[in-house]
Amino acid sequence: MEATRTTTILLRKSRMNRSQTLRFLVVLTALCSPLRGAPPSTANPTDMNSTLIEARAISKPDTATPSSWERLFSDAPATPLVGLPGEDEEALREPASVKFGVCEGSLWAYVIVQDDHLYNTASNFNDLIYRFGDTIEVFLEVKDTENYLEFHFSPSNQRLQLDWNEENRALKSQGNLDLNKLFIPAPEILDSFSSVNGNQWQLLVRIPTDLFGIEYGTAAAISISVCRYNYHTDGNFTLSSTSPHKVPNFHKKSDWLELSIPVSEDAH
Repeated sequence: MEATRTTTILLRKSRMNRSQTLRFLVVLTALCSPLRGAPPSTANPTDMNSTLIEARAISKPDTATPSSWERLFSDAPATPLVGLPGEDEEALREPASVKFGVCEGSLWAYVIVQDDHLYNTASNFNDLIYRFGDTIEVFLEVKDTENYLEFHFSPSNQRLQLDWNEENRALKSQGNLDLNKLFIPAPEILDSFSSVNGNQWQLLVRIPTDLFGIEYGTAAAISISVCRYNYHTDGNFTLSSTSPHKVPNFHKKSDWLELSIPVSEDAH
């Protein structure tokens, strides 16, 4: 979700109860809406001349064996998460990247994070994960609509699921967003697997393609963005993303990259 460094620190130190905090975030979300009319960016962290990244057809992952994930995605191009303006150096010091695969009607995202101080204290499904520490976020458009989905993941594999459908986007624009409507209450809609080994965090996410409007066995292209909150020991954090954001607003869809999804071999 959109947030500035100062806002998150204030929230972490405040005495607001959960209800008060949620109301504050509703106002914050409404105030931080993307600027209308902003031209789409043509920059890409992996190739400054292209906004296209590719998923590759893969075999079904062995989700119980994190050591096999890197081999499985060895043919998939890695897209780095690049620091937002002013934070490039810190993002490079503790890098993160993502690879995409497709198998059996699902999109798989494999994220590798280097972090000397991994922590996140979120303990419940649909907690506001990004407030509690290190977080990976995935934004995914629903094809042929203005709707999009937002998923947050913690190193301990806690998850936040948000549905930015037409109703919720309208409520946001009016300043009346209802977080209870925004939450997706069904954890079974996707799968996530997390492994931490020293200063390396591996995250594997399976998202059924029909969840974002892609029929099984159909090649397509969609807009996507993978983002990161990298928290530090002093409570500050570094923001990075696969998208070339000029301002700290991960919801700015015109900055998102286009992901090419092939027909997986099992669909032939």
